[in-house]
Amino acid sequence: ETDKELFGAGPVRQLKKFFSCFGVHVRQLITEQKLCDFVVSGNLHDEFVGNMRSNGMGIDYDEINFRFHELISIHKDNH
Repeated sequence: ETDKELFGAGPVRQLKKFFSCFGVHVRQLITEQKLCDFVVSGNLHDEFVGNMRSNGMGIDYDEINFRFHELISIHKDNH
């Protein structure tokens, strides 16, 4: 089994939304380098904790309008 088959993204959120939110640039095969710093610092938690699903099963990504970008002038939002 591959990781995708084993863990998947689930039926709740679209991969496109997840990638956009966390700075994963699929076409360019790159990710934002400082994402780990954003997570480890607790800033990701602070940013998203208010968007928990009412059933307690994770983040409601439909309510998030967030994009992680280190160099916003390079990464244009084409969505």
